[in-house]
Amino acid sequence: MASRPVKQRLQRLRAAILWYGIGVTAVVCACSSSSKPPSGPPIFTCTSPGEATPGPADTHCVGQPVQDVNPASCMNYDDSSACGDDGGAPGNDGGEAGDDGGAGDDGGVGDDGGAAAATNECDYGATMFGPGSDRGGAVVVEGDDDDCKYHVSWTSSPICQSSLLGVTFTVTVTYLGTNPPVPVTNIPADEGVLVEAFIPKTLDAACDDLGMHFSPTPFAPGHGLLQTSPGVYFGSVIFDQAGEWTLRFHIHEECSDLCANSPHGHAAFHITVP
Repeated sequence: MASRPVKQRLQRLRAAILWYGIGVTAVVCACSSSSKPPSGPPIFTCTSPGEATPGPADTHCVGQPVQDVNPASCMNYDDSSACGDDGGAPGNDGGEAGDDGGAGDDGGVGDDGGAAAATNECDYGATMFGPGSDRGGAVVVEGDDDDCKYHVSWTSSPICQSSLLGVTFTVTVTYLGTNPPVPVTNIPADEGVLVEAFIPKTLDAACDDLGMHFSPTPFAPGHGLLQTSPGVYFGSVIFDQAGEWTLRFHIHEECSDLCANSPHGHAAFHITVP
């Protein structure tokens, strides 16, 4: 049997080994914790970014009257209802159109709007082009919406193809019915400016409501571009295939588009994704 001094020495030795082990573990942990922290998502760049397809400048609203907007027409889903006062618009709400040959019997909008609507089979105006750029996304692309209610301008991060990462867009929307135009700020916060991105069957995507391929980016409330400052909306869109895309911004998508003076509007642009 070992003597008491020997036992005490053994106990002190075991304690020393234990504390040494704890110290080594602490050093290892300290070294591990001081390692470089995980980086964030990779910066979305590509060697050959795309751009808003260069083409003629948008002039479809030049010389045309600005279409007034009446918030009261937002929720009008009944074509027999008045579309509100938009400054003496056709038919004066349908009340006095009978003097022009009895057309007032059908609500007053048939002769001065119905025929045009019947012959226009497209839901949207022509898709617009960009001014040409260095394919970096920083150039400002702009144009007016289909109905000459809004002016839409945007910039983006480099337009690159990816099935997971989105291209960020900063979109500014102003109302043309005032001088100077004022920012559009009253889009519901949970709606935002909705984005619809697809590869059309033809380059004229105004009449193409089917498309060949659609972006994984949901076209739905909660997934749109959200307002970051008055009239400025920010968000991302995924372009998961190379090709000629159409990118359509929907403004006040929560509103009916039945009345000409509804706040509802859209502006579309050609996008080249290498």
